Amino acid sequence: MTRPREEVPEVLTDGDRVEPVPARYEAADLDRRLSGGHQVAFADGEILTLACRGTDAVAHVFDLEIPMVPVGAAGLLALSLRVPRLEEAIVSFHCEAEPAPDRPPGYGLWRGPKAPPPVRRAPVTLAQVRTVPLRSAALGGPRTLRVYHPPIPPGAPRRVLFGTDGEAWEQVVEPLIRDGALPAIIAIGVENGGPARLREYVAGIDRVRFAAHRRFFAREVVGWAERELGISPDPAHRAVAGVSNGADFAAAIGVLEPGRFGGVIALSCGRIDPRRVPPGRGGARQWLAAGTLEPGFRKVTGRWADALERAGVEHVHRVRVAAHDPAMWGQEVAAALPWIFR
Repeated sequence: MTRPREEVPEVLTDGDRVEPVPARYEAADLDRRLSGGHQVAFADGEILTLACRGTDAVAHVFDLEIPMVPVGAAGLLALSLRVPRLEEAIVSFHCEAEPAPDRPPGYGLWRGPKAPPPVRRAPVTLAQVRTVPLRSAALGGPRTLRVYHPPIPPGAPRRVLFGTDGEAWEQVVEPLIRDGALPAIIAIGVENGGPARLREYVAGIDRVRFAAHRRFFAREVVGWAERELGISPDPAHRAVAGVSNGADFAAAIGVLEPGRFGGVIALSCGRIDPRRVPPGRGGARQWLAAGTLEPGFRKVTGRWADALERAGVEHVHRVRVAAHDPAMWGQEVAAALPWIFR
């Protein structure tokens, strides 16, 4: 039986899109909000304002680069955007300014009052993450694995999460284990193909390269984990996670290799096409999510969820008020893992 999807709007309307609006704050107010810092974000209803110090700046937000507007003559810049359902949103942002500050800040995160709670990340202490070179016959060269292997209780199955793009998600996994929300699992991040990433991850672009990468991932990487780590042979104890085109591959491998993987976390799918990878009964259960502010990815992810629904594949499909944003992906991985390894 399929798991019901969340009730979400069926189509992406104009109201889901972000639009610039005139800045509505005076220089003194922006200076007060910055409080000696370099950048800040704040909201008033559905209006999100970014501010920073400098004479020229570009705001990196919602997968866009938007010029900021000078405010007064005090070396302050601002950008105001109307964001539908802003109170539910999480927004990563960065103001790239000239002249650059002595210690440029990284990305900031603004969280709406009705957004899901932040995912707890913690320094990894249960196990060191080690890198392992693996020679691939299928790909004709080496790839690197990032392996997180915490202590597994005696007699417990050795569950494993395989991550695309070299991502083992250890800073998300470990707090869940410590809190008792997730049994101890091994996590293995599998390096991508660099310039060949798209051809290896998306079915239909390069049939030969995709098939070679599928053999590498499902046979060689899994075979190494079976030999060296003693992972459980039960597909229910194995899952694959990916984002963007990595999600395309995770979703596809859950359909193509149901005897090897029982769970999938696929976030912000970019190109997967049910006509090229038609889901069938018996495939891995899948946790899908995408953001209202990444329209193309939301459409592709929704189309894939519909295909799973028609095929009777157990799945969750969530639509978040977010863009193509690692902050959203971390939250969804943390929410999905206890469901995948229940």
